[in-house]
Amino acid sequence: MDENNVDQSISLMSLESSGYTSDGSLAMTPVKSESRSQNSSVNGRNSKAEDMNVSYLKSQMLSKRPAEDNSASKPDGNEGHLIPIRSDNKENDKALILIELRTQMENPFEVDYYCTDHQLHLSAKDCVMNHRSCNGVIPVLEWAKRNRETRELTKLERAMTQYAYFGSLMSADRIEQRDALDMRKTLLLEQFNQYQEDTITHLLTLQAIFVKKFDDIHETNIQGLISLSKRTSSFCKEALDVINKIKSLLKQVKDRNYEFTKTKREVQLKSLVYEEILRKYFLTVKRLDYVVTYDPAYEAITKNVKKLAYIKEVPQPSKLPSFLSQSKEVRYAKRQVKDLDRVFCKHPDDESNCCISGCCYLADGKIVLADWNNRCVKLLDKFFNVVSRLVLPQSPWNVAKIDDEKVAVTVPGEKSVYVLTYIKNLKTFGSFETRCECWGITFVEHKFVITCDPLSEIPSLKFFSLDGNEIKSIKNEKKGTPLFKCPSHVITNTIHTLIFVSDCGTNLVTCLNLEGKVKFQFRHEKLDYPTGMTTDCQANVYICGKNSHNIHVITEEGVFLRILLSENDGLHGPRSISFETNGENFIASDLSSDHCDKIIHAKLL
Repeated sequence: MDENNVDQSISLMSLESSGYTSDGSLAMTPVKSESRSQNSSVNGRNSKAEDMNVSYLKSQMLSKRPAEDNSASKPDGNEGHLIPIRSDNKENDKALILIELRTQMENPFEVDYYCTDHQLHLSAKDCVMNHRSCNGVIPVLEWAKRNRETRELTKLERAMTQYAYFGSLMSADRIEQRDALDMRKTLLLEQFNQYQEDTITHLLTLQAIFVKKFDDIHETNIQGLISLSKRTSSFCKEALDVINKIKSLLKQVKDRNYEFTKTKREVQLKSLVYEEILRKYFLTVKRLDYVVTYDPAYEAITKNVKKLAYIKEVPQPSKLPSFLSQSKEVRYAKRQVKDLDRVFCKHPDDESNCCISGCCYLADGKIVLADWNNRCVKLLDKFFNVVSRLVLPQSPWNVAKIDDEKVAVTVPGEKSVYVLTYIKNLKTFGSFETRCECWGITFVEHKFVITCDPLSEIPSLKFFSLDGNEIKSIKNEKKGTPLFKCPSHVITNTIHTLIFVSDCGTNLVTCLNLEGKVKFQFRHEKLDYPTGMTTDCQANVYICGKNSHNIHVITEEGVFLRILLSENDGLHGPRSISFETNGENFIASDLSSDHCDKIIHAKLL
């Protein structure tokens, strides 16, 4: 902006006469208005002082205001015109700027400048008299243009953040799919090999039975043959002895008649016996052979089986949100609660009724619960069976997931945070002292974010490192007023850029960025005593209203969407809620006297 334009800008100007110059920069044409005429009719003493202030302001604006870069409005020839800095229709731009101003103040035509230091609209006189030491005084039209461009860029930034988040979800989903398929392949191969081993073991057992029976039959036959062979051998020997005796008698000459007669009689008797023995042996002796006949069922298997097993791909429902999809998938904010049920979470060792003050969904459908009354942490499997229980020195309040192996649990009475592993059973991995009553907890960017001392005069939100060192504390707003009154729970959004704190003392949910700057505060007439919170995979925030007996749903920008559950659904004093990672299932705990030992499980379909 040149010196003439500065003179005109500091002069009396009107929005109705504003436009754009040929080089695309903003220019102001002075037009006297009624209010300006009144301001110009001042006495000579004030006019002289005002002229001096005008000269000072002119020099300040020329020295401090950065030169406009017109190249920003000209897109590179190699890239598309993604961000419309200024449209071709000057009248349309002018109308948009007027609308912007009308939404900011009652009479936009009374101002010429905007002070970014004090966030005020100024007239030329106010600018000179009260804000000449400010560094951020700019023409109001430029402020309006910047404000509009900031909103457009913020909207694009939010869209790109979502795209990056959805891209990371897709990448994580593919990696999870790869790991799941690897695990599934390993499991099926183990089952297949086990089945084959079982089959082989069964066949070997049958083989052993068959061999043993074969051996028994064969041994019986062999023993019979050996026994008969021995008897026949003995028979042959006796027969040979008789033959030798007959030959000896035939050679005798003397006394032959007596001996011959005697021997003849003996041989005749033995001959009858030997004939009978031989006939008996002949009738009992059989010639054997072995033939194996296979079981028909075994033959059917061996002949008909061409492959041992078959493998095929079975499509499964996607866990990804409906990102740029042409399908008719309903967003979570509009899905209906289905299959609402209550499941037991009481353990046989519990001495009191349960009071679940914190809950968290883990990998593989596991759930971790903080039971305040029984001073313990419980691990539930995907079938809601309590598979592990760990007793703590004092009552736990909240629980947050750190990674796929560990969770963090706050113990306010001990002013400590416990880190637990849950691979098979709950075990203490470590702990650290917070030196304050620690209640709500979440884990973001390798740091613990904890609500501290909610019952004190100045509660705070503190950041701790992994080894338990305090990094920073957020207590007050810029004006020095306390930011919280009774902060109960804290969560982070799905992409770990925002922090949400439920304040049951003010009935507010405060949203901050990681630097501690307040983005917005959510309040609703039907939200009383906000406590536990969670987010789904589509960045919606769910808030438990303990005294209003309902669960509210808002966007991460603080826009109210609906009430998910209420007292009409049997909800009474909800305390905590958690969504399954990238899933449709959620759990919640309430303080109903009839259901203290149960938690709510439902789906969004």
